[in-house]
Amino acid sequence: MGIQDLSDQGIEKEIGQRIKALRLRKNISQQTLAAAACTHRNVIGALENGKGSTLSTLIGVLRELD
Repeated sequence: MGIQDLSDQGIEKEIGQRIKALRLRKNISQQTLAAAACTHRNVIGALENGKGSTLSTLIGVLRELD
């Protein structure tokens, strides 16, 4: 099953899981990532749990994980 087969909520959850996995591979805490992306740790936690985020927050997080 590809990502195109997932619901919007399923896609948010998948993106969150991938962001968390990448953050952990890079050995970065949620707090450190939040500070680098100019957001709050709770926002990172919500994003990783597929709870949604603004597009600008997602872009900032992805830039810091690049």
